[in-house]
Amino acid sequence: MKSRLFARASVVTIGAIFGLGGLVTGVNAGGADDGATDTTLPAPVVAESSTITLPLFGAPLTVDIATDPGGALASVSINPADGFTAVADRSNRVAFVNTDGTATVRVTAGHRGDKVKVTGSSISDIVGPGGWSGDVFGTGATTTVGFEIAAKPDGTPDIVNVTSSDSTATIGATEYHSTEHGSSARASVLFATATEKRRLSISASVSTHDDKSKASVSVTLSDARALPQSPADAAGVHAWDGLLCDGTAAHIQYTVGLDGSVSDVTATPDGASIDQNEGRTKVTFATGERIVIKVRQHDDQVIVNAEPAFRCHAADPAVNTPVSTTPDDHGDGIPGGHDGDHDGDHDGDHDRSTPVGPRDGGDGDETHDGAGRGGADGRHDGGSPDDNSTTTTVAG
Repeated sequence: MKSRLFARASVVTIGAIFGLGGLVTGVNAGGADDGATDTTLPAPVVAESSTITLPLFGAPLTVDIATDPGGALASVSINPADGFTAVADRSNRVAFVNTDGTATVRVTAGHRGDKVKVTGSSISDIVGPGGWSGDVFGTGATTTVGFEIAAKPDGTPDIVNVTSSDSTATIGATEYHSTEHGSSARASVLFATATEKRRLSISASVSTHDDKSKASVSVTLSDARALPQSPADAAGVHAWDGLLCDGTAAHIQYTVGLDGSVSDVTATPDGASIDQNEGRTKVTFATGERIVIKVRQHDDQVIVNAEPAFRCHAADPAVNTPVSTTPDDHGDGIPGGHDGDHDGDHDGDHDRSTPVGPRDGGDGDETHDGAGRGGADGRHDGGSPDDNSTTTTVAG
């Protein structure tokens, strides 16, 4: 009998993290004001947090990230913050630019995971030690990863001395890739339990385009992916635990049969509706948050997914620097903020999240129901349940 836990966390507000009494400075992705502005916004709920340290100009730069229950950025703080300005971009992406425009720190949260990237002009700007720390599987235990960005004699990047406090983690060999425009190195650390996995990817690159050189280092933590199990191991009672957008603790319990069926679904808090249709179970809480349970069978293996499929949109991300909303200032001097970074950490998933509360209209996400940030099963929800579906509501 197995129990699977997701996103177990206590309720924390951004005001508590920054010591601002519940008031924060937010990045307004839809703003059109010129210059630097400070906006007071309500403090969102924090469900998960992590700390990333990356080398920049020969010194460590620390980035603290907090995400809300829907997986969106709740807050981002950098240290040292002197001379940096946060740039309005999108609700799930914040960039910080230094005064002379020689460095950019870009933070994103999305369906492929959470990513921090630091960009300078040359390999010497990004050489040095780095690290990551966080609670990988929501168990309350903090895991740390260390690494070092180095320069090879030919000036191409290298990633060395990768370590992890988790003795069960798998540290892969550094891989290298070169093109006519530049070179890159990539290393990864794979964390796994009996039922799920997450991958921390470390990338370093140098490139030249139109006589402009650029060097960057990034760290990406993927969302959790379910692991295949035998039908016997997958059968039994499973559970999902997490937070709703207002910070309320939520719990779902269900039973997976040897044939892959899902039954005996219960949810708290009361008032949730349970819709079962063609092998997919959707639990929608009274406040709108949706969890999708999907059991897939392939080659005598079973994959059990229970994933959030909602976005909170409680507020724009809080930052600890002044905020600029200059339209063309998106973090690296490229209009629109697309820096051409493709680190190879795409796991084939696609965001199928359902927004809870008003949409911001600025991130272009489609609202297909599905496996949320944690995965995609290749299907789009057709809308209303058909004649083969059953819907129940937990009394409340």
